Amino acid sequence: MWHDIWNILTNISLFGEVILFVGIFILAVYLSFSSQRHEKLFKILVWGVVILFLNFMSCSYLIGHQFGAWDTLEVR
Repeated sequence: MWHDIWNILTNISLFGEVILFVGIFILAVYLSFSSQRHEKLFKILVWGVVILFLNFMSCSYLIGHQFGAWDTLEVR
C-alpha cells in the first residue's frame, strides 16, 4: 500500500517538475529573442532551468534506487 502511494506521489512531483522545466525553458527562449531590457530576468531564468534540471536528474536517480530498495525489501 505504501509503495503505491509513494509511486503516485513521485510520479506527480516528477511530472510537475517536467512541466516547470519546459515552461521556464520556453519563457527563457522567448525572452532571449525579445528586447535587451529583460537581460537580468533571462539570466535568472537560465539559472532556474539549470537548477530544475539538476534537481530532476538527482530525483530520478534517487527514485530509481528507492524502487530498487523497495523490490529487495518486499515480503514474498
